Amino acid sequence: MKTTKITIKGDLIPTFVTKIDGIGVVDTAIMRIRVKDLKFLPREANPRSFHEGTTTKKIENTIVQEPELFEVLNRGLTIVCSDCIYEKGNVTFIFSSSSQGLVDGGHSFTVAMRNSDANAKIIAKIIYGDGAVNLANRIAETFNTSEKVSEMSLNNLRGYFDFIKKEIINQPYYFDIKWEENAKKRILSTRIVGLMNSFDPDRWGHGDICEKAPTDSYNSARHTQNDYAKMYETFGENTDNPYYALKNVIVQIIDLFDWTEQNFARLYNKVGRYKNITVTLPDKTKTKLVEIDKNKKFKSTFYGYDLPGYIPTPLIYAIIAPMRILLQRDRNGFWYFITEPKQIIEAIGPQLIKYALDYYSIWNINAAMKDPKFWVYLYDKTILLKNKMQ
Repeated sequence: MKTTKITIKGDLIPTFVTKIDGIGVVDTAIMRIRVKDLKFLPREANPRSFHEGTTTKKIENTIVQEPELFEVLNRGLTIVCSDCIYEKGNVTFIFSSSSQGLVDGGHSFTVAMRNSDANAKIIAKIIYGDGAVNLANRIAETFNTSEKVSEMSLNNLRGYFDFIKKEIINQPYYFDIKWEENAKKRILSTRIVGLMNSFDPDRWGHGDICEKAPTDSYNSARHTQNDYAKMYETFGENTDNPYYALKNVIVQIIDLFDWTEQNFARLYNKVGRYKNITVTLPDKTKTKLVEIDKNKKFKSTFYGYDLPGYIPTPLIYAIIAPMRILLQRDRNGFWYFITEPKQIIEAIGPQLIKYALDYYSIWNINAAMKDPKFWVYLYDKTILLKNKMQ
């Protein structure tokens, strides 16, 4: 980010100057701004995207119906910058990196900007100086945890997803990935993190015997995001980090997932008739798989290709996760596939899908995905089927 200067009219009162050893000087000030004088502020540092909801409506009701109370009832804005200069009723903010800007109060700011004709004022807390620059990300995290922010959003703010973004930036689904809460995107980044988690050979095994099951990779977004953060903070961007070690196969794993989803019914039809499959619903009633939301049009998760009908997508996590047996490390410590996994799924996928659906016919899909025995069962069957290919 290039250094940006933005000047806004308003009254500024310096409050405190704090010198922190090893970090630098942190200056704070309070600013009172007329809503009509607000200007666009950088918002990349805020872990949340704007979301229309109950809170937003309350903010809007106050600024429209009781503008004179807006500065009293509203929590205001928090701005982090390299420096701010006050001169003759104008404050010039200097932003030198994407970690600076409006770190809290994004909803209030958006509502105020679209009601700029209101006779209202808003209070902003300004945090600046070299110490503020060094603490920018932590400030954003702290202010945004007064209302709980998802670990996904915080991981994005910290830059932990950057290496994943670099790997998939040229893929057609890149701009459909939701990296932070409230963003209006169709694919949660948690899906990618979950897939990477399930393909970790060191953690879940990739030999002839597997006793551990990556159930959280599908069932608990919070656990997988927390684990992702822990691994990144412990090992950083090197191959001791199990997620970073999978960097070079991220696109292949995503492609395998979507391809399996697209070909799920076709593969099963090699060993049975997909239209005749009966499954158990969460309420323990039985129904044919093709009858589930039969009037709805379904698309594949990542590429958005048309699907022939409802596909039990969660099962695909457990069906393709055993393909980690095809991973080996290169001399730099990164994992790579020794064989194209789609070729293996094409060969043994029909039987694996049948095993998964047989289980689903007895237990509902949520119960199946939470059951470690189900994951281990499919892994064991994968080893047996692959050995028969040789």
